[in-house]
Amino acid sequence: MLSVQNASFSRTPQGHVRIALDDAAFARADVIFIEPESGEVSGLIGHVHFVIGVAPLPLAQAAMRHEAVILTAPHPLGHDIVLTAPVCTLH
Repeated sequence: MLSVQNASFSRTPQGHVRIALDDAAFARADVIFIEPESGEVSGLIGHVHFVIGVAPLPLAQAAMRHEAVILTAPHPLGHDIVLTAPVCTLH
């Protein structure tokens, strides 16, 4: 399984969860999965499942309260890619 090398989790002033990724390819995730007990975060692009990391539980819980998270990553041309992906809670 693929995994993101560096990811950081934060909140916007509006309370949405933002995941900053080091690779723009991962910012194109079709869906973000969150395991509520551990805070483990992963994503899916097409049929490729990849691990993002473990979010602090308050951020994981905040992400589960919203329909989507914000994904950001540096673009090779120097600007940031900013996309959203729906959240799916794993049980």
